[in-house]
Amino acid sequence: MNTTVIVMKIKRKELIMLSTAYWDEPSWTNKQHIATEFHKKGYSVLYIEPPLFIGRFLLNMIQKVKRLPWYKKLILLRKIKKGFFVFSTFYIFPARFHELNYRLGTSLILCAIRMVKLLLGFSKPYLINYLPNGARYIGQLSERSSLYDCVDEYSGMAGIDPRIVYLEQELLRKVDAVAVTARGLYERKKPYNSNTHIVHNVGNSSLFDREKICALPVPIELKGMRNIVGFIGAVNFKIDIELMKYLLDNISDADFVFIGPVYDFNPADFKEYGNFHLLGSRPLDRLPEYVSNFKIGIIPYLVNEYTKYVFPLKLFEFFSARIPVIATALPEIMYYKDIAHIESQREKFLNTLKKLICGEITSERLDKGYDVASKYDWSWRANELEKLLRI
Repeated sequence: MNTTVIVMKIKRKELIMLSTAYWDEPSWTNKQHIATEFHKKGYSVLYIEPPLFIGRFLLNMIQKVKRLPWYKKLILLRKIKKGFFVFSTFYIFPARFHELNYRLGTSLILCAIRMVKLLLGFSKPYLINYLPNGARYIGQLSERSSLYDCVDEYSGMAGIDPRIVYLEQELLRKVDAVAVTARGLYERKKPYNSNTHIVHNVGNSSLFDREKICALPVPIELKGMRNIVGFIGAVNFKIDIELMKYLLDNISDADFVFIGPVYDFNPADFKEYGNFHLLGSRPLDRLPEYVSNFKIGIIPYLVNEYTKYVFPLKLFEFFSARIPVIATALPEIMYYKDIAHIESQREKFLNTLKKLICGEITSERLDKGYDVASKYDWSWRANELEKLLRI
């Protein structure tokens, strides 16, 4: 009796991600979380960091800029863990030479990515792109399908090169699918790609779960503080400086603690306030120690043409930690007005915050927030993006 043995070659699942965030950023955003979740799902991942002008890189090394461990970028291709690689890319020309970088720079980077792809044995990867000017990469990496995960409205950014808007429109037309994190972004991007879908932002719910963090030790920096009103994330141009000064001028029985990398923000503006504490970055796995000691989570963002499309990750993380949240009237947060306390006028913001400090908190809001955060986590969002890649 003849037995025929059929050997099936199992195809490896592969993902290339073109990111706008450096892997070693102290505050993780969508890019690092999504890449990590795809790796958990069994994908081999090649995480491409955004191009950096080589002159700026060398200057950062010499000046020992603390935001990132720049020396790691001397190793162009790094293995983070089995099946997960980070590739650092560079521009030859500074940012002001935009056209040269776009034409020559992307051509050189494409060649480098193809070489790394060959070295790692990637054949037909899926491609997730975050670069608004990434149209020239689409269709050039033998990808099975391509997805643009749009998390920002670049046209609203102060000082942004206006050509980015047109380059993003070119990208939208070329990719197979588009995911957006905000409803406002959906209206803006849908006209350029009919296969556009809302996949809203989430948070690291498991990391900040109240049941896991309630017994964590109190960080030494927080000892002796009262009624902590806390913020986590990038402390930058999105913060409403005037609102924060108004709150600090009128609240003396609480400490305001801001944790995260500081840039495009002048700490000297707050040097006169003894109850404002700018702690800088902390490792991701230590953030729950701080959040567990927050009495209130605050999101004091300006509402402008950029932030009106923002969906802060910290919203769901505060929900998961079961702490009350107070925020300015960002359009995306308004969808959670039955959970978060949202105020558009600074006087009302102050009055609501004072009530929260005094303990006027309803468990119903906290329960709703916790349930929402538990349902929507990074695993959920990665699954939704995977579905779009496979349509």
